[in-house]
Amino acid sequence: MRECLGKWSAGVLAVLVIFGSATETVQAGSLRTVAQWQQQAEKLQGNKQLSTYDEAIRQYPAYVDFYIKRGRIYLQRGESQLARLDFDKAILLDDQNAAAYTGRAEERACAGDSKGSWQAYEKAVAIDGRNPLIFQSRAHFFYEGLADYRKAFADYDKAAQLVTAEDDPRRLKIALQKLGTQLKYAAVQKGYYAAIVNSVDIILGMKKQKISTRQLEYLYTSRCLANYELEPCG
Repeated sequence: MRECLGKWSAGVLAVLVIFGSATETVQAGSLRTVAQWQQQAEKLQGNKQLSTYDEAIRQYPAYVDFYIKRGRIYLQRGESQLARLDFDKAILLDDQNAAAYTGRAEERACAGDSKGSWQAYEKAVAIDGRNPLIFQSRAHFFYEGLADYRKAFADYDKAAQLVTAEDDPRRLKIALQKLGTQLKYAAVQKGYYAAIVNSVDIILGMKKQKISTRQLEYLYTSRCLANYELEPCG
């Protein structure tokens, strides 16, 4: 279970949960608005962030987003049952909340319930079919949970189509996630390396994106590997 959750936290959950530096402590019982609780929680991490959402929920027990955020923290910590309770509570409060269904889908995927995960993703897409984060998350489920790489590629492409601004950093993130999936697919489908070279070239051509030195190293290494497989040295 923890291995599965670790994969989610390294991939999709890192996109969906915002962490900051732990600079504040929770003042139990202090009165704050919803926005103030959100602002404080986003500055914290670990147990302090979790405690902040605990107190926020005590003050605002009907505010759906607090349950979703806390559920994602539990999921990253490997506490799947507590995560499930929070996502279920969020859906009970608002059965048209796409983020709550996405959280349920991720929790069900980690629990090995592929059918339950698929159903939750279908509901999330039906509610908010123009949210790229849902398609990114489902793409991860397709290749990690079902080893269905083609469907994963289709979801990454859909996510990219929904992010239209050329300078939106989500475009680069989606492209890198798809490339990682392509590299895994090429390991079992050798003829796929040409597509990897093409993907790397497309990413390098994203002039309005800020590509870090580490990302450039990853891209050049990936292209070098792909070219070697296409034309191995004698």
